[in-house]
Amino acid sequence: MADIIIGSRRPRTTSPWRTVAVVSVLVAVAVITATVTFGRLTRYPHPAGDVANAPLTAGDDGLLRFGAASLERRGRLNVVRVSGTPHAIGAAHGRLLAEAFGPIATSLLPTLDNAISTDGAFGETTLSWRSRWLYRLIDDGIPGHQLIEHAGAARGAAAASDDLSPGYEALVKAEAAIELGVADPAAPVRPSKAVSRSIAAVARMRSAFGDRIGLGYSLSLPGALDGGASVARSITVSMIAAEGVLPFVRVGSPANVGVFCGVNSEGLAIAVLPTLSAAVVADRGDAQPAALVARDILENARSLDEALGVLEKTRPLGAAVFVVVDGPRRTWARVERTHNTIDIAREPKNSATADVLTSLAFREDAVNDRARRTRLSDRRAARARELLRGQPFDSPDDLAAVLRDRRGPGGAALPAGHPGAIDDGETVLSAIIDPTTMVLWVSEGPGPRARMRAFDLRYELMGRGDSPAPPADIEAAADFDPGGDDVLWNARARLRSAVRLWSAGQRARAREQLERALALAPDLPAAHRVAGELLRDAGDQRWRGHLERYLELGPDDLGAAEEFRALLGRPGGD
Repeated sequence: MADIIIGSRRPRTTSPWRTVAVVSVLVAVAVITATVTFGRLTRYPHPAGDVANAPLTAGDDGLLRFGAASLERRGRLNVVRVSGTPHAIGAAHGRLLAEAFGPIATSLLPTLDNAISTDGAFGETTLSWRSRWLYRLIDDGIPGHQLIEHAGAARGAAAASDDLSPGYEALVKAEAAIELGVADPAAPVRPSKAVSRSIAAVARMRSAFGDRIGLGYSLSLPGALDGGASVARSITVSMIAAEGVLPFVRVGSPANVGVFCGVNSEGLAIAVLPTLSAAVVADRGDAQPAALVARDILENARSLDEALGVLEKTRPLGAAVFVVVDGPRRTWARVERTHNTIDIAREPKNSATADVLTSLAFREDAVNDRARRTRLSDRRAARARELLRGQPFDSPDDLAAVLRDRRGPGGAALPAGHPGAIDDGETVLSAIIDPTTMVLWVSEGPGPRARMRAFDLRYELMGRGDSPAPPADIEAAADFDPGGDDVLWNARARLRSAVRLWSAGQRARAREQLERALALAPDLPAAHRVAGELLRDAGDQRWRGHLERYLELGPDDLGAAEEFRALLGRPGGD
């Protein structure tokens, strides 16, 4: 008997638009989830805190006050005196010097992105994401009280004006920029990746009360977006008495919590010289910016041995040379430190230190090796050692003369602004510390040849005396010409502008900026280097004359000089 089929179920058909809608929703949910997760993983948690609702007040003594904190102008220097909690200290700096914060962060932060490759089809479009991911752990290695001070500084600047504060995360990242960043591609000196250039000198000095020891230090920021101009305009001497730690003074940018040059109430002075190295750990949460390591030392160490103990157990993000001077005991040490390696030299024979690693412990570091072969750091140190051979000096003026020197090794003449000179014409910070008698001298700029203002640290940090009684200022160099240094800064700014305009295809405007730079500083090696490269790119045969002149003036980069000699058919070296 045949089966009787009453009916059959129709096959269900699914609309393709429904499938598209479901997939779209799932993709959207995944994207939103990934974005939120990515944001949480790369966002720095903001420490809590409030800025005191107090107005700024100007007194008859010329001080600008914010609560218990004060700001004094000494020539072109800012002098801040502040005490209390970390948040209050940061807020005071932000409130009193808010206008400096944005420009400083803007000049330093791009160097962090410069360290990330933009090669590939999506190199530029994904740069922001990759940058946030790479630097997501910077705050993990920073002690909590230092992060709280950064938060206070951001809030203090915002309290002055919402437009003036770069924000908490920007300030934290800027703290590591000199160490982790790569120089602005438009920087006149090439092809160095270093953001900074620095040198330190230790000298014995005579006095009526016995010999003492002094530390001289200079820092330049040629790789910053503006060549360090924003930092140079706002150099601040901060007298800090924080709760639970030793009082200390730091000299540098008001937007930074870290210390590149400073001394504490125990007579322990420190200078930090950032260096290039293969040992850079931007994405490790157990590392700390070198300048913040130096601050740890000033806050807690009472002797050279204690300072060295901090350096042995604390890992920096990048690499740096630390020069630590114990004034009361008249001893010192040079410490070369990367994330994985440390070399300590007590009372080293060479009393001048530049921004390269020189010990055998770093002989396998290819990045440092290239820096030593191409940069002029060793030559600057050699010239400083020549000048230091006459110590003990009779006064700090002799140490100032070392920082002000504009010649090469053996006294060879160099044009003004040459980066091979100790005074390279673009110094943003220059100071001398006598931690034995507790006196600080800071150049009011531009550069170390300007007048160096004296500060009585026995009074400022130790509370001795009814009023400060500093020794005389170190007068400006006899041949000091502030206008001359301003011309060099202007010429370098125009060179940066020329390179950027050229890269953007605006060649006519670039040529104009280039010609202006050459007119301002016809003997500046960088001006002829930039002119030679841009004109060669345009097929203009004048490039040969500029590169010839560059080599005659003395190359500012030994790697570039070798390349240019090959182009010109001139084998051989200096």
